Amino acid sequence: MEAIMTKAEQRSPVIIKSGGQKLFGILHRPDSDTKCPAVIIVHGFASHKIGTNRSWVLLAEALRESGVAVLRFDQRGFGDSEGDFSELAIEDMVDDIEAALGYMQNLEGIDKERIALFGSSLGGALSVLAATKTKSICALALWAPVASGPLWVADWFKANPALATAADPSKALSSYRGVSLSSRFQEQFRQLSAVDALMELSDLPLLHMHGEDDDVVSMQHQKAYRLARKNARADSLFVTYPKTKHFLGYEAIFAQALTTYVEWFTKTLSA
Repeated sequence: MEAIMTKAEQRSPVIIKSGGQKLFGILHRPDSDTKCPAVIIVHGFASHKIGTNRSWVLLAEALRESGVAVLRFDQRGFGDSEGDFSELAIEDMVDDIEAALGYMQNLEGIDKERIALFGSSLGGALSVLAATKTKSICALALWAPVASGPLWVADWFKANPALATAADPSKALSSYRGVSLSSRFQEQFRQLSAVDALMELSDLPLLHMHGEDDDVVSMQHQKAYRLARKNARADSLFVTYPKTKHFLGYEAIFAQALTTYVEWFTKTLSA
């Protein structure tokens, strides 16, 4: 029984305050007598801390077993966290990441100089914005991140030509899965440029992975990230998986991608 309880304590619930709302997260702690590095997992839009097919749970546990602490949390309006999906804006989501970072920086047993972000899809773009804003992240890993709002919108209309020629095309982007998006979100998304922000992070190591057959965030986004990192001083690793779509947890290459993320993080975050 004692061994079971010790193991259970390696994964614990946490509550973080952001924008007057409570964010619910899960903290994974490795067995360590010294301060350990940490990764914060930022999920995609309309997703959650578990990930598709429990992908972010499996990533967190694999990192923990390699000596890295992990926080995966629900942003406002998603998963178990407080907040209203329809009232969100891009800046609110970035604030949530900052709040999660502040929590980890003040947590006993965490090396605050070795905290990295992992972001998926829109969460990848938000991670870049948060890293630019805080200047306290030491590394950045991404899965199929959005490069810019305008590029995503152009791809979306290309895939939905009938909507592009509607009387008011903007209405087609005013909701997601039947839930209205705030005017603040729509305006900020149209101005979003993670690749412009990324150029301010030249000294930050970057891992970028993407599926060639992604029909949610096209390969044009990876091309934009590659261009933005052309003159970066820190190392950049770009990986492209053939016959792979957007939702990593459902893809055949998941185990391979998981190994790559864990090896890259443990190497990059080594003391």
